[in-house]
Amino acid sequence: MTVRIEARKMRPAAAWLLAVAAVLAAGPVAAAEGPDHGHAEAVPAGQAEPGETVAVPRLALSEAVLAEYGIELRTAEGGAVPVTRSLFGEVSLRPGRVAEITPRVSGTVTRVERQVGDRVEAGDTLAVLASETLAEAKTDFLAARSRLDLARQTLARKERLAEQQVASEAELLEARHGVRKARAEARSARRRLDALGVDSEAVAASGDAGSQALARYEVTAPRDGTLLEQRLRPGQWQGRDSGPAPLVVADTEAVWAELQVYPRYRGEIAAGQRVRLRAGDPAVEQAGEIAHVMPRLDAATRTATARVPLANPDGQWPPGQFVTAEVAVAEAEAPVVVPRTAVQTVEGAPVVFVAHDDGLEPRRVALGRQGHGDVAVTAGLRPGERYAATHTFPLKAELERGQLEGAGHH
Repeated sequence: MTVRIEARKMRPAAAWLLAVAAVLAAGPVAAAEGPDHGHAEAVPAGQAEPGETVAVPRLALSEAVLAEYGIELRTAEGGAVPVTRSLFGEVSLRPGRVAEITPRVSGTVTRVERQVGDRVEAGDTLAVLASETLAEAKTDFLAARSRLDLARQTLARKERLAEQQVASEAELLEARHGVRKARAEARSARRRLDALGVDSEAVAASGDAGSQALARYEVTAPRDGTLLEQRLRPGQWQGRDSGPAPLVVADTEAVWAELQVYPRYRGEIAAGQRVRLRAGDPAVEQAGEIAHVMPRLDAATRTATARVPLANPDGQWPPGQFVTAEVAVAEAEAPVVVPRTAVQTVEGAPVVFVAHDDGLEPRRVALGRQGHGDVAVTAGLRPGERYAATHTFPLKAELERGQLEGAGHH
């Protein structure tokens, strides 16, 4: 028996309910003749062999109804299904894009300019310290420059006097030695500032600044990124050996997925393989490719690590997020490949809705390998046959309701 459902001049929901009512009224019947099994009697899905029609009526859906509910009909054809391996791991920062920042001088925190989560650019001030060590270094540098200027002036005067034969050769040599000594001291003082991360030219331009300016030390961001850690507080004493870096700036827009590769899979996982990663609820997905497999094993787990670059402009892959991955290690050819959305389970058996001139026939199929979004059909559906490929769950739901209500009428 075939029940025909048509879209009338009413709301889509009303048309669908009308169709369902027609199906339910029909009850379980024998299947219409199929393309490869004649007038076979319909049997429960759990007992049917692949290719047999299950014990539900054929649905005669009009093109209008199919369009209203997004049920797409496709022609069955062969293809390749990826052979995949399931791996687990977590998101991590890329080592080359992380900057751990420790102030190069000891001092007291006077200001905190940025907080965790802030976007920063290279050169931005993150915090300010007052440092006696820095003040001494700046004072020594300014004093050394003053001595060098004085020594140069003395040498110039001695050279003029020597030309007038007023200064002796010994006085001229002593003045030249004074310049060399003062130059060495100034160079040493400048290198000390450089080691502290302070621009000596800026210090020289500031001249004889006050004590507060001399002690001011700005902790700046060495790169663009996001401030991930901030352990500095106003009034806190921060030494160079105070423990872990109090500031961490990292580029979070490009991260790694670090996947654990257990021994049984190590021979199959390699750089260049395609990966589908999932995380979170609702699931976040992204396709990627293994960049490389680390040559060393983890000492505790004895697993290798496969790294997959992830684009993370919106922060949907936060560092520390656990992920699952399907890695395509090979491909298997199949005579028929359908999307997973085409397969439903009726009475514990996989079913595909096959199209005929007068309706859709729920047919038992046998499934093979499953890829990221496709599944191989090894029996029950032949190349060239048309089937419902998308939005098939409403078909399953209404058919099961029809079976239950039909059984209640007996």
